[in-house]
Amino acid sequence: MSKRGPSQETRKSIIDAALGEFGERGYKGATTIGISKAAGVSEKTLFDLFGNKKALYLETLGSEQEKFFALIIPSLPIGAGAPVVLRSLARRFIVYLNENRGFASLLREGISHPYDAQVRKYTRDFILNFKNFVQKILEEGCKSGLVKKEIDKSQIAWSFTIGLLASLFPEQDEISAQRDEIALMFIESLIDYAETKTGSKD
Repeated sequence: MSKRGPSQETRKSIIDAALGEFGERGYKGATTIGISKAAGVSEKTLFDLFGNKKALYLETLGSEQEKFFALIIPSLPIGAGAPVVLRSLARRFIVYLNENRGFASLLREGISHPYDAQVRKYTRDFILNFKNFVQKILEEGCKSGLVKKEIDKSQIAWSFTIGLLASLFPEQDEISAQRDEIALMFIESLIDYAETKTGSKD
């Protein structure tokens, strides 16, 4: 009879603990001993499941990215028109990162400290997926006449994405509200530029 491995609950508890440790201490500062202690498991169990710290970091980052899209996309007012959807997406993006500081820290570290090719790839893939999602909304808006057809949708989508990611920097809590407000003001001006005037179907 084969031995059963650790449960999915154990795996999840380790990833949750890793998110907290990596988010607070960064990749280099976090330790597998600290993560296993926070998860309430032995370090051997952690290694049996994930192999090493880097593999755990990548799985934690990938898991959080999947969770972001799984929670954000269903909450958007799809059908209300591209400008409304984009404004909602920007607000929800910032709220989500403020409520999920561990994920925000992983993104910030992946962008500002690209010390590893695989970490860069995971971060880059998330940013590209987000940009492509924004571009798809803009393309649907063009079809419905709510977004100007002549705009460069890829460029606007990149500006939208980078504008929101800029709200991650700097990370001091005392200026976070002002930083988020500036990011949303930029996004609002971007949407105003892309949006057709009321009643126009150009």
